[in-house]
Amino acid sequence: MINQHMQNLAARFWEECGYEEPFPRSLECVILRAKPSLAIISLPRLSPAAVHALLARRGHVVALNTAERWLNGCFYACKDLSFIFVEESLSAEWRRAVIAHEFGHYLAHYETPRRRVSRRLGPGILPIVDGERRATGAEELSAGLAGLRIESYVHFMDRNADGTYVEPVSQAEREADDLGLELLAPWRAVFAAIRGNGRWPGVPADWERTLVSHFGFPHSLASYYGDRLLGSARGRLTFSQALGL
Repeated sequence: MINQHMQNLAARFWEECGYEEPFPRSLECVILRAKPSLAIISLPRLSPAAVHALLARRGHVVALNTAERWLNGCFYACKDLSFIFVEESLSAEWRRAVIAHEFGHYLAHYETPRRRVSRRLGPGILPIVDGERRATGAEELSAGLAGLRIESYVHFMDRNADGTYVEPVSQAEREADDLGLELLAPWRAVFAAIRGNGRWPGVPADWERTLVSHFGFPHSLASYYGDRLLGSARGRLTFSQALGL
């Protein structure tokens, strides 16, 4: 099941939008209307070097100390400006999935911490979060008493030699995955669609087919998410249902 905090963030986003995009969701137009300071940029042969070069041309000098590799997506934020970069050659299905994941980073790891710090400690604390100055001792004490972290943002691009995530990158990526999935296909909506097919809880192929046809997922992602939701659905069966009675 999707992490409850990620469910709440997705619900808050749609509430702030004033409506929910029908399925299958592209998210792109909705995001750009709701977050005017966020840009979505397509680049061919997306890589850390390509991101670095584009940001430099726009006056953002960023030190990305990470190994060069091909990327499907990337999120960058600085002060009130933020960018989602997407590999230009992606299919429409993968494009929406990548944008959802990167927007998950925006909501969970940029906007939400920024709002929390500003609300609890005041907007004067934001230059610390933006890396413009160091926190004073009094500010560090206030943040500690409030249970907040006021350090500047970090990137989550580091990987192990085999391509797997390092901590805390792994946790951040799981959160972005969950939030992206909940934005594209809320688990309750998927459950309702499966129930509507009259085959509850069904088999993996039912879930994959529904996620592809109704929610616009690429097949491999639909298989992963479908298996995950099916496991949760089976856990919700009554004893009689589990016995097929």
